[in-house]
Amino acid sequence: MKHKKTLLPILAAFVFSACDKDDAPQPTPTAETSIYVAGYASGSNDNPYACYWKNGTKTELTPSTASNDEAEATDIGMLGTDLYVAGYEQKAGAKYRAMYWKNNVVTYLTNGTYDAAANALFIAGTDIYICGQEFNAAGKAVAKYWKNGVATSLTDGSQDAHLTDIAVSGTDVYAVGYETAAIAGAGRFKLWKNGTPQVIAPTNNANFDK
Repeated sequence: MKHKKTLLPILAAFVFSACDKDDAPQPTPTAETSIYVAGYASGSNDNPYACYWKNGTKTELTPSTASNDEAEATDIGMLGTDLYVAGYEQKAGAKYRAMYWKNNVVTYLTNGTYDAAANALFIAGTDIYICGQEFNAAGKAVAKYWKNGVATSLTDGSQDAHLTDIAVSGTDVYAVGYETAAIAGAGRFKLWKNGTPQVIAPTNNANFDK
């Protein structure tokens, strides 16, 4: 599974105090900025555990003491006062599962039958979109996204495919990722708009960021 960190600045509004010419000058308030970073840290036996940092203060999403488990937070976003984090987890002896946390409470997107991961999220209004991949019975990764927990497959599972990011504009859903091909070196970076793929550029399969 890949590892990345995503920054999400949350900017509070500027507030200025009015004064007339006879008043003493008032200091100009500064903006309050909170920086959220999603990722992982090394726990027992150097296995990664999922966590995020707010202004440098770490919050564990999975236990750092679970020596045989692995987990990573891959993306982070806010909806009002609710904090959403996408990621994946593998408990000892089990498959990787795609998941997200809302205010540190986990929801699994896959049931653990096959390996899966969530790589990015996007918040559109009150809808939460999360993209990634889930392997099938043939061992191929299927590109998928979940809207409020409901999965949509963008590939047929004949070749490995992964989604790396997702965005929504109006009623259009855009997802980017890559798909391998039966011929070595013939994979493609792709953009899907409402489920319809468009090849962005060819790429060597060996260069895929998995």
